[in-house]
Amino acid sequence: AAVLATADAAERSGTVLDPFAGVGTAVLAGEEVGVTSYGLEAQPFIARIAQTKLLWHTDANGFMAFVSSVAKTAGARNGSAPVSSYPRLIPKCYPEDVLRVLHNLRVALAEVADGQPVADLTWLALCAILRHSSPVGTAPWQYVLPNKSKAKATPPYQAFSQQVETMAWDMHYRQRQGIEPLGRILHSDARTCDGVDDDSIGLVVTSPPYPNNYDYADATRLEMSFFGEVAGWGDLQKKARSGLIRSCSQHVSIENTDLYAVLSSLSDTPIIAELEEVCRKLSIERLNHGGKKDYHRMVAAYFADMHMVWKALRRVCKNGATACFVIGD
Repeated sequence: AAVLATADAAERSGTVLDPFAGVGTAVLAGEEVGVTSYGLEAQPFIARIAQTKLLWHTDANGFMAFVSSVAKTAGARNGSAPVSSYPRLIPKCYPEDVLRVLHNLRVALAEVADGQPVADLTWLALCAILRHSSPVGTAPWQYVLPNKSKAKATPPYQAFSQQVETMAWDMHYRQRQGIEPLGRILHSDARTCDGVDDDSIGLVVTSPPYPNNYDYADATRLEMSFFGEVAGWGDLQKKARSGLIRSCSQHVSIENTDLYAVLSSLSDTPIIAELEEVCRKLSIERLNHGGKKDYHRMVAAYFADMHMVWKALRRVCKNGATACFVIGD
């Protein structure tokens, strides 16, 4: 939506960049207004989702035919899912009969996946239904709450069919509109903007992470656990969190971030005096709360990381480029 609102600026400036691309919404919107768009995403699982969404120009009928073959193969499988092969989070989130169906779809897809776009899109459809098919508290891209339940879960095959139909409709729509596949998602760190050429970007549009202690790595723990990419919460640091902006206390605690070294890296910035005072107050206030979380180190690390982002953006942006950041409270 932000890219569409600045379509005139995009057309004048040429190439658009979203350094915190997430699942690629801004890049897809850039394609709709006919501009070359780049998105950077440091969380590898989310980057894969965004890259797969850019395969919308694949033949939709071929995609649906491939999905039908996967579903048929899954339906022919017998036996129950090997619960012991999944991380503990998964059996907490699914009754055995539901997990059996999801497992069979996963295995059937793995048996025929050959790197073709239709296989990647089918993976995306399966990924998209994992929360819809779970009866526990699993809001989209939020923490999983196995001790809570939601009013209604959609049976896996029904959810899978609905998701595939939605994706095929979207694909047909974009293709009928004559939209060109001008977007690209890079698995890259916004602090370096690796993969983006110097002086190549005319417009930056992004919604960055905020220092609000939201753990972006944990947001996909359910999906990563189901597909075997992590075995538990502890794996998230290496597999998902290490390349992210340090915006949660878990990140700096695990890394044992040195507060004084971080503040020293910002000594030549206009915010250093205010930031030092905020960190001093937080270091005292945190002791009055359960967990005594390292908010003081997290806030310092967040602004140090964002300082690197702005320096990297200066490198890749043309003179006179426009940067639009959504600012949270």
